[in-house]
Amino acid sequence: MKMSEDQMFLAEKLFKEAFKGPRDLRSNEYKSGVMAALVYRFTGVQIAENSPYMVGTAENYAFAAGCDEGNQRWREWSENQVYLDAM
Repeated sequence: MKMSEDQMFLAEKLFKEAFKGPRDLRSNEYKSGVMAALVYRFTGVQIAENSPYMVGTAENYAFAAGCDEGNQRWREWSENQVYLDAM
């Protein structure tokens, strides 16, 4: 599946919103997980089918936690879109 510019724009927009304000610092592995989840949700393209890190490592846990946040941010965005479309 090919990614459209609009889809990538939305993924990048949500990613930037996630890390623009004051919050606890996050590792690059965590941020990679957030972006991987957002890209998958908007485009269907899996950047990393599984974590690129070895199971049981801190990096793998950080990536998985980032995926959780990315999926949550997409769900919140998606629910908001449904609400806005209903208005």
